[in-house]
Amino acid sequence: MLGASPASHSRPMAAFVIGAERSPNSAQTQVAVIGSATSDRLSATHANEVEQNLMGLTRRIHREISQYLTRFHRAKPGVRLTVFNITRQTELACCVEVADRGAKRRKGLLGRDGLSLGEGMWIIPCEAVHTFGMRFPIDLVYLDRNKRVKKVKSDVRPRRLSACLSAHSILELAAGTVRKTQTERGDSLEFSTASPIID
Repeated sequence: MLGASPASHSRPMAAFVIGAERSPNSAQTQVAVIGSATSDRLSATHANEVEQNLMGLTRRIHREISQYLTRFHRAKPGVRLTVFNITRQTELACCVEVADRGAKRRKGLLGRDGLSLGEGMWIIPCEAVHTFGMRFPIDLVYLDRNKRVKKVKSDVRPRRLSACLSAHSILELAAGTVRKTQTERGDSLEFSTASPIID
């Protein structure tokens, strides 16, 4: 019994020592894993917050630019614009009138005999137009607030009705312009001031 006693005590002690040696490393590993997981969660949360803030800032900038442009056009009646398709690198028109007031928006192109290539009218805000009483066909380009094309219609004849409920404005152009410039849904347009209209 006495001879067996040291052996029987040595094994548990060895197990205890081994356990004591491994416990700190195991605890450190667990802490490291937990710390890493927490850091990953915090990083993901921070990234989401940053992304949401950037999206909100972008929407605010677009809104303020749109409001500024609207005030700019209303402050300068008789302005005409050049419209350029950034996506296709083509010019849609170089002499576009702005119809942003009641009387001009209601009249549109009524009473005219036609549009020459390069001429047009930008109706803002607007999501639907009709061609009752018109004497010639036109092309229509529907735009959202960011001047991105939502829809195009070519050679719209008189006595027609056309709409795009997601549009913010409509560009009326000479027939054949859309086909010539290859303008399509999703294209981005750029408007710049050309020169004042002289009546």
